[in-house]
Amino acid sequence: QEQSIVLHSAGDMKEVVRVKGKSDTLDTEKVTASTTFSSTFISELPILGRDYQDILVLAPGVTDVNKTGNPNIHGARDTDVVTLVDGVSTTDPFTGYFGQNLNIESIQELEVITSAATAQYSRAQGGFASILTKSGGNEFQGTFKFYMRSDRLDGDGAGVEDPELTGGLQGDLAYTQQHFTDLMPFLSVSGAIVRDRLWYYVALQYTREETPVNAISQAFVRPIYGNRSFAKATWQMRPSHRLAFSITLDKERRENLGIDSLT
Repeated sequence: QEQSIVLHSAGDMKEVVRVKGKSDTLDTEKVTASTTFSSTFISELPILGRDYQDILVLAPGVTDVNKTGNPNIHGARDTDVVTLVDGVSTTDPFTGYFGQNLNIESIQELEVITSAATAQYSRAQGGFASILTKSGGNEFQGTFKFYMRSDRLDGDGAGVEDPELTGGLQGDLAYTQQHFTDLMPFLSVSGAIVRDRLWYYVALQYTREETPVNAISQAFVRPIYGNRSFAKATWQMRPSHRLAFSITLDKERRENLGIDSLT
């Protein structure tokens, strides 16, 4: 015997989806002070230049007054900062300054540790810059970026330097009339050599940077030419074991304008 049942709606039916969220509980046992920058955040920064050193000064307590790429962290010496790339130090052991530049497109995450570093860090009294590089995935991806700066686009030319840097002297008036052009193309590709097992990532960068210099008695443009290459292969040996091999090339040629015996 079959029985037919008919449901009658007393009104319009609607579905309600509630999403609940709460902030993380404060970890009272963690005393490390750090700031983390993701690759997405870095790519959208309106910074002059494409060096990872330009990002370090965005962290609280980090300054680079003389713009050498070797910052001071909470007043410590500029030689007391250690840069780690995938856990490997790239600091020059002789000078204590950064020993190698890095293709900024190869950075997945940059963490600036300013105080209370844990036991896994050492050999620095100021702080640490820990860089995690990108790795390939199963899907093929490629990007191309091109950065350009020129006196034809910058109406103020080289600008006017801070009087504190020039002893209050304006220097040669030709400083604001120098012709310069910065060119920085970036190309990166990534994908799988063996799906789910072996991946690759390659990033290439060419740099042509011309910097106007005010030498008080004269003004000139200091050119820098170079390229930065990064390649990484990642092998998933076992579900809990992964092996990565990476190579970084940093070639730079500076013309002799403005270079002395200490440079």
